[in-house]
Amino acid sequence: MNGDGLPDLVVNTTVLFNQGVDANGNLSFGQSSPTPLGSGAVTNTADLIAVTSDLQAAAQNAFPLIDSIRRWVAPFTGTIDVTGPIQLMTPTSPTANGPNADGVRVAIQLENSELFSLTIGPSDGTTKQITGLTNISVTAGQHLYFRVDSINDGASDLVSFDPTIT
Repeated sequence: MNGDGLPDLVVNTTVLFNQGVDANGNLSFGQSSPTPLGSGAVTNTADLIAVTSDLQAAAQNAFPLIDSIRRWVAPFTGTIDVTGPIQLMTPTSPTANGPNADGVRVAIQLENSELFSLTIGPSDGTTKQITGLTNISVTAGQHLYFRVDSINDGASDLVSFDPTIT
């Protein structure tokens, strides 16, 4: 970022400049540049590269998000109930829930039919419950899918999803 030839670190919209190696031999980064920028140089790097809608669409097309899926196969014909908690876990670092955090969408489907879905916002850490899935008819060999979708940004999308089938 500052042209000194050392790799700098960008976290969300903050640039941490490479300070070199510390006394323990570890790389060190800080908010001030050891190589001062010359006059006329851009000092605010926020929004330096604008992500336009066509660039965003091209990136999503080239690198599509993939749902995390768990599959259950019905061992016999009968009826089942599906219950359990779902929670978007609280980020563990101050930079984890960045400006692009958008939450998750969870869904449960029987073969090609979606039976339950829920969207959880990026700052909603409350526990949700699977609802409305009682007395579901299944045939031996049918697949029940549990899906978690990252919407547009997978950062900070740690989800606890622990369904129970009875």
